[in-house]
Formats: sequence, structure tokens, C-alpha cells
Amino acid sequence: MKILPSRILAALLLVAAASATSCKSILSIKSPTGTPLGLSARTPNHIATLIQTLEPYVPSLNRNAGGDRYRLTLLLSPLEGRSPVRLVPIAKGLSGHDFSLVKLLGCDGKTVWFQFNGIGGVDLKSGRIIGSSHLLRANPALGERWDDSRRIDFDQRLRLTTPDRKQLFEVTPDTLQAIPAQPSKDRAKLPFDARVDDFLASGVRPTPTDWLGLHSPKDAALHYKPNSHLSRFNSADDAKELRRFYHAQLGPELDRGNRQILLIESRSSDEYLNAAFVRAASQGDPLRLSAPDSFLMIYTANPSLGATTMLARVDDAGKLLWKVDTGIDRFKLSQILPDASLIAFIGTRSPAPDKLAEPILVVVDVQSGTASTGSLWK
Repeated sequence: MKILPSRILAALLLVAAASATSCKSILSIKSPTGTPLGLSARTPNHIATLIQTLEPYVPSLNRNAGGDRYRLTLLLSPLEGRSPVRLVPIAKGLSGHDFSLVKLLGCDGKTVWFQFNGIGGVDLKSGRIIGSSHLLRANPALGERWDDSRRIDFDQRLRLTTPDRKQLFEVTPDTLQAIPAQPSKDRAKLPFDARVDDFLASGVRPTPTDWLGLHSPKDAALHYKPNSHLSRFNSADDAKELRRFYHAQLGPELDRGNRQILLIESRSSDEYLNAAFVRAASQGDPLRLSAPDSFLMIYTANPSLGATTMLARVDDAGKLLWKVDTGIDRFKLSQILPDASLIAFIGTRSPAPDKLAEPILVVVDVQSGTASTGSLWK
């Protein structure tokens, strides 16, 4: 049987195309890991982190890095540590410029919301990507395109301000419908306005008239001496100084929750470098634990460069119930995600010779002091 020349040509073209694809695949360089992008957010069962990954490319002498393309994914790291991590693809083929305004906004319990080419979200149960078009279909009467990030923020739920700034709406998690809402009372407590220092306090009040503080002897003598006033909000200075536990007796409440220090004394000669108590929220009250009544303290392991962040649970007398080394460089600690059951810390490992500093997530069980660590290189 005679084979037509057109069929031979088609077969040769298919072989050539397959060979070219195979050759390109063999020569392509793949990025070994993706890197975390911006701050992480807490969900009911995970810590959510955006990951930026360089897509495979073919090396050349005149390679233009400006032509590199990237993928954007959402990493869901389980808090309890036993389940595998999940990576949810969001977009691919992105240029480096596409990441300039990318960030997580928060989680409403059902959806993790992020800013990228407008507003988007990932449904935690199904992994479905929710875009501006879904919000538009759920709210046709609102007449919003949901692509102006300047009018969108997050406070427990996704929130949208109208162009005239006169109305505020929040998105209902189950239906995506926008309903009228009230402005946030305290902008400083919104998730992504917070720094690590905003989660640290210089002392706690086991009772309204008792103060357990972490102070250097000099600081105690200058700022916490008898007859001085103690405000409700007492931030901890980020300083390389040794601090010890002090107990103060306080007088009756004055204006704005202030109280006068009646007397103060050192509880112990034990000292902790750069020590502070952990707050339950940004610029909020210190995190208070029960069974037994206690608090969480972080401090620096030692004065050396690259020293790690320590976490300890202490009772209302300043006695350590347990302590654990997080392995995070104290001055590379980038985020605290508080919780009365499982508290999370994000930062980079203490540096090792000839190695890049690895970004890690550390989750500590506050009851036992057991820590689990996971890499954020994915």
C-alpha cells in the first residue's frame, strides 16, 4: 500500500515537536522550592501562607531574568501537625511585577481572602478559587466590581467601603452576600497592621491589684517605682537587656484603667534576656491561660548573634512551668499568631554556616510545651 507524502510529513512534524518538547524539558531548570510571600494568616485548623515559585526555564548565556515567570499558591500548614500540608494553586505564568501588591487579608472561618488582581479567596473545604466575579454575582444590586483594593480591608470578615466612603459592607462567609457593617473600633487591631512588638507586653495583672512585670533593675527603679502610674497598655521595649520578675501591689483604678504602684519588689534573681509577655491580640491584653492560671513569656536564649527565641509558660508568681526553644532567630522573628491552645511563630532559623536562613513555622502546644516545626520553603 502506498503511503501519502502528506502523512509522512505530518508524522515527521509530530516527532520533531515531541523531541523539541522533551529536549526543552530536559534542559529546563526547576526552582527547588517556593518562598513565602508576606504575612501569614490563621484559619480554624491551619496557618495560611502565600508561596511564590519560579517556573522552570531554559538557561542561556543572554538570559533575561525579567522574563522569568512565577506561580502563586496558597500553603495550608495544619496546626495540629499530623495532617499533610496542602498547596492550592492560584495563578501561574506571572511576572515579578505581578507580586507587588499581593498579600493575604485574613480568614473568615470558611474562606482565606487575599489581594491579587483585585480580591480573591480560597474555600478551605473545597479548595475552590473565589474571584471578583463570584462576589459580583452574589451582590448584583451593589454595583461593585470588587477590584479596588483601596476600599477593601478585613476584620473577621471581608469588608468593602463604598466609593463615597459613607457605607461599609461585610461579606457573609456562607453566601458571599454583602451586608451593612459598622466601622472597626480599633484600626490598630486589624491583622496586617501589626508588628511583633505589638504582641508583647512588659507585664500582666493576675488580679486587678497585682502586677507581675518583666523589668531590668534599672527600668524598675526608673519607671515602676512606688507612686508611679501603671497604664492598662504597657508595651515591651525590644532591647538586649536582662529582665527579672517583679511583683507590684496596685492602688484603686484611676482614669482609663490606670493604677498607682503602691510597692514593688523583685521576685527572683533569675534573669531572661529581652523577655516579654505575649498578648492575645495586637495591642490587646496579655494572653491568659487556665489550668493552671498562667501566661506565656518569650525571651532570647543568650546574648550571642543569631540566638534563638525561647517560649515559656509561667504562673502568676513567675515560676516557669515549661520552656521550649523555637529555633527561630530572635531578631528574625517576623510574626506571632496567638492562641490559648496552639500558638504559632514565624521567622527564620538561627543561621548555619554556608546555608541560607530557612523560613519556618513553629506551633507550640501551650498545655505541654511541645513544639512542631515546618519549613515554609515549598
